[in-house]
Parts: sequence; C-alpha cells; structure tokens
Amino acid sequence: MKIKQFAEKFQLSTDTVRYYEKEGLLHPQKLNNGYRVYDGTCEQTMKFILVLRQLGFTLQEINYLLTLEKKPISTECNEETVQLFTAKIAHIEQLMHFYQHARQSLQLTKT
Repeated sequence: MKIKQFAEKFQLSTDTVRYYEKEGLLHPQKLNNGYRVYDGTCEQTMKFILVLRQLGFTLQEINYLLTLEKKPISTECNEETVQLFTAKIAHIEQLMHFYQHARQSLQLTKT
C-alpha cells in the first residue's frame, strides 16, 4: 500500500511515517517512480513501534531493538535485549509508584 493508506491505517500523519523511515525504523520498497510501497513487514514493524511507544520507549531504543532483531540469535544479543527491557520495567515501576501516590493525594484533596 502507498504511504497515505499506510498512515491512515495506523492513524498517523504521512509526515510521521516519513520521519520513521528517515530514522531507519521503516524500510518500504521504493518503486522507480519514487513511490513507497509498505508491505506486511512494514505493517508488523509499525505495530511493534506503536506498542513500544505506548510503553514509553524512545525512538532510539526502538531503533536499537529493531537492529538487534535483525542480528543472528546470540547470547550477547539476548543479554542486551534483557538489559534494555529490565531498565524499562524499572522505569515503568517507578512511574506506577509515582502515579499511585499522586492518585492517593488527589483522593485526599478531593475529600
């Protein structure tokens, strides 16, 4: 599918899709006439990007994970992935702790 259809499917702007491509996150096929064609691989990658963005991953972290995904399976690659996920889990837990206290404070203030 072309960029406009692809962007609409994921409720993004075409500028965002182009930016993700520029940052090396997406790799659509380019036709001789300059049009980009986004296939199933691009769709899977976009779903992955959107989920990780919702979890608070930066584009740099997502790019790093996509790079690791392309490498052959190895202990080093696995350790790097686990390390990144462990750090992100710790960050999410800190945020959860913060939001729990914030909610309690708001509940107290409300009453």
